[in-house]
Amino acid sequence: MNSIMNIPGLKDCQVIKMEERKGEILLYVEMERKPHPCPDCGQLTNKVHDYRWQKVALY
Repeated sequence: MNSIMNIPGLKDCQVIKMEERKGEILLYVEMERKPHPCPDCGQLTNKVHDYRWQKVALY
């Protein structure tokens, strides 16, 4: 399924997977990795310590 959607709160996200489960539509999205300050030394880094799945309510 190819479609373009504007979803409030998910600007600049790329949908990598979509599935329907129990009447709900699940979107798996990724955001572009951006440099951020290290919490220890303050240097800008592009490394990420951990990734996690997070449920986001859009209503």
